[in-house]
Amino acid sequence: MEVCPYCGSSVADQHHTSYAARLIHALSHPLAEVRMRAIIALGLRREEGAATALLACALRHPVDVTEGVAVAQALGNMLDSRPAVQALTVLSERHPARAVRRASRALLQAGGSWRHGHRAPALQERRCGGSSGSNPDRDRSPMNGRSATEGVQMFRQVFSLPSTVWLLGLVSLFNDSASELVYPLVPIYLASVLMAGPRALGIIEGIAEMVSSLLKLFSGIIADRVHRAKFLVVCGYSLAAISRPLLAFATAWPIVLALRFADRLGKGLRSSPRDAMLAASVSGDQRGLAFGLQRAMDNAGAVVGPLAATMLIAAEMPITEIFLWASLPGAMAVFLAVSVREPAREIRYDGKPPDWNLQKLPRVFRRYLWVLALFTLGNSSNMFLLLRARELGLPEYQVPLLWGATSLVAMLFSTHLSGLSDRVGRVPMIFAGWMIYALFYLCLGLNGSGLSLLWPLFAFYGLFMAATEGAEKALVADMAPPALLGTAYGWFNLTTGVMLLPASFIFGSLWQYAGPVTAFGFAAGCSLLAAILLKLWVK
Repeated sequence: MEVCPYCGSSVADQHHTSYAARLIHALSHPLAEVRMRAIIALGLRREEGAATALLACALRHPVDVTEGVAVAQALGNMLDSRPAVQALTVLSERHPARAVRRASRALLQAGGSWRHGHRAPALQERRCGGSSGSNPDRDRSPMNGRSATEGVQMFRQVFSLPSTVWLLGLVSLFNDSASELVYPLVPIYLASVLMAGPRALGIIEGIAEMVSSLLKLFSGIIADRVHRAKFLVVCGYSLAAISRPLLAFATAWPIVLALRFADRLGKGLRSSPRDAMLAASVSGDQRGLAFGLQRAMDNAGAVVGPLAATMLIAAEMPITEIFLWASLPGAMAVFLAVSVREPAREIRYDGKPPDWNLQKLPRVFRRYLWVLALFTLGNSSNMFLLLRARELGLPEYQVPLLWGATSLVAMLFSTHLSGLSDRVGRVPMIFAGWMIYALFYLCLGLNGSGLSLLWPLFAFYGLFMAATEGAEKALVADMAPPALLGTAYGWFNLTTGVMLLPASFIFGSLWQYAGPVTAFGFAAGCSLLAAILLKLWVK
């Protein structure tokens, strides 16, 4: 008998039930994407018998604010049903998320009350095609007022976050400013000063990024074992701050490899313990806000660093001196990291080695890892993109500015596009992002005409980053059972990390021996094939 790997129900039994019953059953599914689709479908169908199940679904997942709001909107489509009004009233009073309570109250106020025997005006207008006396501006004004109020409240909530969150955010800003001050200049330094080709660049970046991804798996376990996260965070930022200025004294590309290795080693050491400190410093209903603030400051650093590099290059400062200037924001990041107070948290470590058995995870997740590995095989280091831009004639001082603009686009759109994946689904969003990636690589590889499309193309690449960075990780949580979530993210990071070295090595070798068109075509082909497999195989 075939059973669902997530909820254990019989697939054959589901075929003999009505569509509405299957939708109601899907509300208890462990995958958030499946629940969201069922909620939307029930709301559009106005299944009044599903009101109680929708309420239970929202209360069963109190942390998922998006799902709670979707339930409220679905119940709002059924306001001519007493159970729906009662369920919406309970949501407005009992749901722990303020946004869900506010949305429920607004729908109740707009829909009238059963105690007065009136049908929902909004619903009646939808069914009758609107009322002759309706005023569009007046109809929109409550929503505008709510949006303004929500914006003010969120602004206040951000500034009410603990000092630990703000300090870690500032640490990310200064550290990423130093990193992005150096990062766009490394390929130029290798090519023009050390006379190293794309193959050397591929080896350097592949090894550096692979080591960083692998260490992220274990640094969190080490933090739990020694009961201290701050020590690893400070060590990680210190290692990066020391290694970047030393690039100025490199006389051969293997030395650059060693220094980039140390830089990424620091990132691998600090990332998981830092996230653990962030999560422990706030309550459960503020974690999204805390991580959002940290990511916003990190992306801001990715804009500030290239801008600073552009100004220094425009001032005709040698690249080696720019590497030395990177020590200032790096030292500031270390100073702020030392100033962070580590939050008290209960740590339970039973002494058992971690179980990384992949067979314990769902089959669909294992398929996702295979598809992700194929995509990563074509997703080499971003430094090749900057090297290609320089080859196409971009002035040297504009190279960091180009990458800063790419980071700016990613910063502006990542929150919106990641949130959009909650409504349209993770797989469609990732599919769209990988298609953008394939188109970008094809255009950049074939762009022999020069600079006319370079800036729009890199802005396009920023959209790829915004569409996929959050959705890819969210899909892991959607697929993995809650008890194996850490294991699932471990395999996710391991897959992307292991594939980075062959990806960069293959890309650099193809470029050096067959030309850039072949290398960029290979990357685009891997992305296209991975996107197709994602759509057809990962179900």
